[in-house]
Amino acid sequence: MIFWLDAQLPPSLAPWLAQAFGDRRLREVFHRLFIDATALLEAGEQIVELGDA
Repeated sequence: MIFWLDAQLPPSLAPWLAQAFGDRRLREVFHRLFIDATALLEAGEQIVELGDA
């Protein structure tokens, strides 16, 4: 299984994201969504888009 992550933002915005939303919050969201995405991929989905509304 290959995981491809694309934030669609330039790397220079990574520090801004961490400061604006908090490293802890980003980690919690990613952890929750990654579990869901893994389940979808294992069920046969070809592409899974992660998002937090």
